[in-house]
Amino acid sequence: MSHEIGLTDSLFVVGEPAWHGLGVNVKEALTSMEALHVAGLDWTVDAHPVFVDGNEIEGFKANVASNTGTVLGITSDRYKIVNNVEAFDWIDNLLENEKDEVKFDSAGSLCNQKKVWMLAKLSDRMLLGDLIQNYLFFSNGFDGKSAITVGVTNVRICCANTLQLAHSTAPRTWTTKHMGDMDAKKHEAARTLELAVSYMDALNETAEQWQQRVMSKEAFDTLTEMLFPMDEDDMEAIQTRRALGFRSNFIDLYNEKPDIQKFKGTAWGAYMALTDFVSHVKPARMTSTYKENLWASFMDGNKVLAQGQKAIELVTA
Repeated sequence: MSHEIGLTDSLFVVGEPAWHGLGVNVKEALTSMEALHVAGLDWTVDAHPVFVDGNEIEGFKANVASNTGTVLGITSDRYKIVNNVEAFDWIDNLLENEKDEVKFDSAGSLCNQKKVWMLAKLSDRMLLGDLIQNYLFFSNGFDGKSAITVGVTNVRICCANTLQLAHSTAPRTWTTKHMGDMDAKKHEAARTLELAVSYMDALNETAEQWQQRVMSKEAFDTLTEMLFPMDEDDMEAIQTRRALGFRSNFIDLYNEKPDIQKFKGTAWGAYMALTDFVSHVKPARMTSTYKENLWASFMDGNKVLAQGQKAIELVTA
């Protein structure tokens, strides 16, 4: 499924525009219910029968947005719609328990209302001498495929780079069911924050380990080739020319960007260069939805960062 902020989508952001300038500023963080209203997400999704040539198709229904009439998905009649208010109201329990640590930051919808999300800011942390902003995101969808998903994303303040490291014992994202009673919602909210803290602890552990891993010039060259493969026998191919450009950008970041130099020669330095590349280097072919696609990749899991993590672990093993 492609990700974009469509004509029927909406967004709000606290303070300065986040996520590459997307969104509308608000003065202060809000409760989830207020956020839904300000972000234009206070609409419902209703089940409608599906007809073909005037005949109703039994066992299926269309999930339709109440405010626009947009069909968000065709699902079986066993599918339970979890509306925005239902999906997000339990988050207030997390805010209630952690008032000094969690504040809502932004919210909106993607893919012409097929996916809705909220971002909550956790307390900042130091990571190898860098200040890191930590966020919890919450997303829900109506196409029959998207569960309620909770995850962590981290931003390195000095350069606005997004960090994402998979960890075997502390997942970055997880799914949760809508809980009907208050006690269950409070338990789920507490577990959500607990998982977020576990992931951030694991991120710190990995960073410290990678700072100790030597990244030799030969290993870095191999890493660059793995990240940006090209056809050596066809130097005129478009894909090869793009790969050459990407390699040049990545190498320059690693060798010259001032905030990365203190980590140069380590696995963490290579990862810092890659996060900078993913966060800021524009693709060879710009599209009208470039910024939106980049934001969505940070929420869902950026493929280049995931591939880079595996490659870095391999060349520095």
